[in-house]
Amino acid sequence: KLVADILKIPEREVLVASTGVIGTPLPMAKLKKAIPLLAENVGSANLLDVAKAIMTTDTFPKISQHSIRIGRKICHIEGIAKGAGMIAPDMATMLAFILTDALLEPEFAKRVLKECIDETFNSISVDGDTSTNDTVFLLANGASSAQPIDATSGASKRFRNSLLKVCDELATMIVRDGEGASKRLVINVRGAKTPKEAQMISRTVANSMLVKTGFSGTEPNWGRVVAAVGRSGVPIREDSISLAINGVRIFSKGSPTGKEDVLRERLSGDTVEILIDLNRGAVNSTFQTSDLTEEYVRINADYLT
Repeated sequence: KLVADILKIPEREVLVASTGVIGTPLPMAKLKKAIPLLAENVGSANLLDVAKAIMTTDTFPKISQHSIRIGRKICHIEGIAKGAGMIAPDMATMLAFILTDALLEPEFAKRVLKECIDETFNSISVDGDTSTNDTVFLLANGASSAQPIDATSGASKRFRNSLLKVCDELATMIVRDGEGASKRLVINVRGAKTPKEAQMISRTVANSMLVKTGFSGTEPNWGRVVAAVGRSGVPIREDSISLAINGVRIFSKGSPTGKEDVLRERLSGDTVEILIDLNRGAVNSTFQTSDLTEEYVRINADYLT
């Protein structure tokens, strides 16, 4: 209401996004004082300014920019996000704002945004905790004067692909910036029967404290990954599973390959690629998470101080 009144617009056009300590009321006195000053300076900030302004425990601003040609016009898609902790599917403690000067038919915009979120923001985890405040906005103003895009438009697939790139880059930045994280874990599930089955397995592996701490210490304890697959709730035979980590096949259809020493040498970098082949279907999925370090504990043990 405060923003709507000062900008002289309907309240329904003001989108509210909030994050902070759960249960603590917003400092309304500060907001009442700041809103008129912000209104006076509308248009003076750039994308980097806004990306920095929404940071909390983030260590760097998160920005992604792509463009597509629609007819003779160039349309831009630009996004910013914040998030580093309490990150899990159903988004979590993250705010993302995606802006485009393309003209989008509303139902098309809703559908492609949901599709892209499911493949990106809903396929990441830092600590397995969701939050009370989770938001992704897609705002389109049509300022490019390009032709409108709907589900039947020739540009619909290209717009979706560019939107997916923006969402994926922002989601990846959130994982890389996970509180205390030293490694990004990319969990690829191949050969599942259904998308639900693939997601159940990838999420179970991603949220395993043993998996996350093991890779933090460059420990080639691949059995933790296989154990997480086994307790995912998907009925799988051990002798059908194969596992490769950073290109090293460490488990093949129920049997270890004895390549732990080779694997250990491959775990020194900041990315761990985990490939779990179920050999039971044609569905694939990818899920990203971060490792778990002592720094994560320190940040969250001292959060209020």
